[in-house]
Amino acid sequence: MTNSHHATDALFPIREVAKLTGVNPITLRAWERRYGLIEPVRTDSGHRLYTQHNIDTLKEVVQLTQQGIPISQIKNLVNIARPEIIEPKPEKELAPQLRKLLENQNIFELNALLDSMLADYPSEAWRDILTHLTLELSDNKDTPSYRLWHSLLIPRLHSRLHLSTRQLSPPLKRVWLQSTVETSDIQGALAALYMVSKGFYPLTQPSGQVDFATILPQLQALHCMGVVIIDETDSFDNDGWQTWIEAHPSFELFLFLNQKPGDISQQLQVNYHPLNSALLTP
Repeated sequence: MTNSHHATDALFPIREVAKLTGVNPITLRAWERRYGLIEPVRTDSGHRLYTQHNIDTLKEVVQLTQQGIPISQIKNLVNIARPEIIEPKPEKELAPQLRKLLENQNIFELNALLDSMLADYPSEAWRDILTHLTLELSDNKDTPSYRLWHSLLIPRLHSRLHLSTRQLSPPLKRVWLQSTVETSDIQGALAALYMVSKGFYPLTQPSGQVDFATILPQLQALHCMGVVIIDETDSFDNDGWQTWIEAHPSFELFLFLNQKPGDISQQLQVNYHPLNSALLTP
């Protein structure tokens, strides 16, 4: 092969790359010859083989063309936007950097930083950062920053959740996971990931309020051992859940709240997780 390449890296033929990127082989060759957007590996017989880096670059090129940027101008944009190496940052610098990148709508750097966080930092650290920043952004879900945050984060969290639940061993400890309508589904995914890290299998329900009159037979039908509530508002039904958990002490209750849960948190089968770290102070 004519290009330097690690033997352990996967290589893809041009037809496979066309399927992965949505760009036909003729256009792929033209982008290579005319604009130098990518440099595939060449076999001794001259056939093109593409690395995962090539594919990622092509996907970025497609996104830019869809935004109306001429193909002749894209090479410099891709080269500038894609950092070759992302050095792990101190944890205290992550949230300010994420806010800055969101404000500037720097998709490439945001993707790189989020990937670095999920790969290089302890799950407790990035869950805490993502939880607090989501709570901050959720004050106005119509802003470009929140919409961009949601679009970049949700696919990552759902993919991680899918892979994590597959690693759980039977028997599965099922829990009913319920977010309120006002709560960001990012918080629901983060709570689900936390539950998986503790060995539980979350059964995520459509957002809404729990119906105390019908939830017991539903929990029994799904063989759930507990209930997880995620609520970004300050209107958690303390009294209703206090009464319910006292009547059904065999179930565990996990609360991810933006308020203090009152006396209910003193019960042994109730686990309280504040969405806002300020709630931990007396």
